[in-house]
Amino acid sequence: MAMLVAMLCFTCLTCGVGLAALSTRDAERAPMLERWSGICLLVGLVLLGVSLPFFR
Repeated sequence: MAMLVAMLCFTCLTCGVGLAALSTRDAERAPMLERWSGICLLVGLVLLGVSLPFFR
């Protein structure tokens, strides 16, 4: 279970960084991409915080 949460965490973080990079290239959709990037990064960090105690 913990490994699944950790993989989901890193997937969310990767998507967040990818969306942030994409927002620099597309000025028209930048606000929407930056918003989703922030949401993905926030979810990824929360999942990381949840999964870390399981690995101790």
